[in-house]
Amino acid sequence: MQAVRSGGSQPGASGGPEPGASSGPEPGTSSGPEGFLETGVAYIEWVLAHPAHFQVMFRPDLVDEGDAALRLALDGLAETLMLGAADFSGQHQVGDPRTNPLALAAWSLTHGYATLALSGNLLAGRTAGERTESIRSVLRHLGA
Repeated sequence: MQAVRSGGSQPGASGGPEPGASSGPEPGTSSGPEGFLETGVAYIEWVLAHPAHFQVMFRPDLVDEGDAALRLALDGLAETLMLGAADFSGQHQVGDPRTNPLALAAWSLTHGYATLALSGNLLAGRTAGERTESIRSVLRHLGA
């Protein structure tokens, strides 16, 4: 589970992804608010396709928080979130994602949506396209 949480992979026999498989969504290819939005959509879609990986992120008891690879991966994720928030707002974002209001709002909104969807509390559409449009519609409120 340490490998999944730090962005690595584990053999398929252990329940993790196949070696070389992506452990998360690919970032959006566009920039600005639309790129930040589409990265959030891709992240939620990835979570819905890999619910066990998402759940591990909230189980620090399953990993060694002092692990250097995990620390490096978490620092990289924090930097990516802060750069995305800066790109979204058009302004440099300072601080930590856990305290920066825009980064925290984006983090909360994506994880909240994913958690609600995984628990069956959303009526997000019958098709994949409808679900994606539902996600996109909700995430657009970040800039409202």
